[in-house]
Amino acid sequence: MSAFKLTVSTPDEIFYTGDVEYLSVDTPSGRAGFMRGALARICAVKAGRIDVKSAAVAESYYCGDGIMRVGADGVEIILSACARQPLSAAKGEADGVTDNARKADDGREFKYAKAKIASSILKMKDKAQSDD
Repeated sequence: MSAFKLTVSTPDEIFYTGDVEYLSVDTPSGRAGFMRGALARICAVKAGRIDVKSAAVAESYYCGDGIMRVGADGVEIILSACARQPLSAAKGEADGVTDNARKADDGREFKYAKAKIASSILKMKDKAQSDD
């Protein structure tokens, strides 16, 4: 298998960066797996588990909600929280972060995330058109 670049970050840190051969994440529509050459897209990441496999290592991380961009240059995942702890401990922390964001009275975080997604999609469309 050939590898692709993966970056997993939170608001506080870059949690993981490196070359991987396979990536599996929880999305709102179910579990999704990615390998090199996957179709470019932007999608939501649901709180749960991220599985990373490479020639040297197979690891799992536990995360809060976030967003993922799959492109020709690799995959970038931005999450509300991420941990190497067992699911029971990390999921509680991630759920707390996610619940706090969802409880915001005016929904600013949600509106901001939607605006950033729309902006990213437009940038990707512009880049695709300029490459043609």
